[in-house]
Amino acid sequence: MKCLLFLFLTFFDLLAVDAWNLPSASGPQALAGGKSQCMRKDLFAAYNHPGMLTETGSNSIAIAYQSQFLIQGLNSYSIAAHKIHKNKFHFGLAAGVFGNMYYNESLLKLSFASHLGKRISAGIGMSYLRLRLTDLKYTKIQKLIPDLGMLLKISPVLDASIRVFNPFVYDRSFGQSAPTCSVNAALLFKFNSEIGAVLEYDLSPGKQSALIVNLQYRNTGGILLIAGFHSNPGSFGLGLKYSLKNLHCAFSTLSHPYLRNTVSGCIAYSKASN
Repeated sequence: MKCLLFLFLTFFDLLAVDAWNLPSASGPQALAGGKSQCMRKDLFAAYNHPGMLTETGSNSIAIAYQSQFLIQGLNSYSIAAHKIHKNKFHFGLAAGVFGNMYYNESLLKLSFASHLGKRISAGIGMSYLRLRLTDLKYTKIQKLIPDLGMLLKISPVLDASIRVFNPFVYDRSFGQSAPTCSVNAALLFKFNSEIGAVLEYDLSPGKQSALIVNLQYRNTGGILLIAGFHSNPGSFGLGLKYSLKNLHCAFSTLSHPYLRNTVSGCIAYSKASN
């Protein structure tokens, strides 16, 4: 069964451009929010959105596990770290691994972000992606892909965010020049100190565009509740994050209309910047 699974993944990746199985958005918070890449105070901003690094507010390191559709062999692991320098410059380091000895994908990403003014911040990331197969002549794909992110504070209750992955690379298959970039644009609402929401548009190559909506409730006891929806294929997410001083743990699940749920969990440590 494992051989059939990885054989399927192998030929799926050979035939589909940029069909990576690594999560596009890593961490329980993003998964619960409907695979949102534009979440405030996201411990995996270094992986998901370089422009949102300025929103985390502390130095941190987080480790996450995700099981796609609860199928053995479709597991991924990721780590993200964030360092603030002089309360102005934000540096991110992230890594991810998917697969096993027959088929595996890996990602290593460096990112940087800074405030460009009182209302705007921007970031840039560079990802090294590698796909490796064994026992086949086709053994490896390597890609170096940038992404750009920006956050605009429109008002005390409304922010706008955009993230563009692979903005400069074009696919020239079949004699055409179709851009292979993906775009996530979002409006972030803050109704009060406890309740917020995200309305996000997701446009990825080779897929139908999708609408992402999520609602977040954060209380003073260190509990964060998240409920989200992804319109393609119609998935609902739920998540819980608990913070005790500098330690954090989170768990989330995302449904699928035809397959079993995807689940994710993480542990993290954060410390306020000096």
